[in-house]
Amino acid sequence: MTVRTVAPARPNRIGAGILFMLVAGGMSAGMSAFGRGATQEFSFMEVVFFRFLLALVPPVVIGLASGGLAALRTQDKRLVIGCGVLQTVTFITYFISVHLLPLNDAIVLSFANAPFIALLSGPFLKERVTPQRWAAVIGGFLGIVVIANPGGGGLLSVGAIAAIVSAACSGTTWMMVRRWGTGESSFALTAGMLSVGSVICALLMPFFWTAPFWETANLGGWTMLIMVGLFGGAAQLPMGHAYRIAPTAAVAPFYYSAEVFAFFIAWAVWGELPGWRTVIGCAMIVGAAVYLGVHESMAARRRAQAQAQANTTAGGA
Repeated sequence: MTVRTVAPARPNRIGAGILFMLVAGGMSAGMSAFGRGATQEFSFMEVVFFRFLLALVPPVVIGLASGGLAALRTQDKRLVIGCGVLQTVTFITYFISVHLLPLNDAIVLSFANAPFIALLSGPFLKERVTPQRWAAVIGGFLGIVVIANPGGGGLLSVGAIAAIVSAACSGTTWMMVRRWGTGESSFALTAGMLSVGSVICALLMPFFWTAPFWETANLGGWTMLIMVGLFGGAAQLPMGHAYRIAPTAAVAPFYYSAEVFAFFIAWAVWGELPGWRTVIGCAMIVGAAVYLGVHESMAARRRAQAQAQANTTAGGA
């Protein structure tokens, strides 16, 4: 008799997924703040390499502390390699766009991954993208547009194309995690992807070498470079977990919170006060996230009540 292997059901812990995504947004904002200074000292390839290499520290340390080597053992090596390659392309093209475009334009284009996820989560993951989820995704993205105020020129420039490729690769990565990564631990998946990215960037480094950076960079530059990697790893861990335990379209809009955190950091560190665009955009982002959170919580409660009623009816039959 042939025994068919049934893939584990994808969990739908929406509330926990939203919380993890908010944490990821905050960590990503920290990474962006340190990256703002690091790119002044290092080339984009050097920043990407150390981002991957140093980002290995949080998942490896936490994974070993919580479950030993077993927590870092991957079940699907093809998934980890594929996601690692896509993540590498994501960050290389992102830093290219930051180098070639005004920072605001690069940021707003990179956040196009959430609509991309919502667009493909239906046919790719067979998850129903409700009108409420679409409203939250679009509302949050419009809030980013209001804040960033991207320029009208150069929409087909190399920098803009790089940012769009980055967003598409990022969205595809997390859809793959949602589709096939339910059997992986967050530590193993994150550490595996970062290891793949570190190897690829190490192989590419000789072709993009600019200077002996250990001689030209100062202590401040090294500190920012190290924090880029650590915050990047700390962000990727909860983000991957959020996409594993909750529908992608439901949690993706909450990553827009990174922009809100980033503006608060800019005010605290550089004294940059938000203007009217920031206030309106943040209100749109927070409003979209709160709206979706309330909707998803109510929908989950209704499903739980319906299931409980069905179980009661079946038990009394």
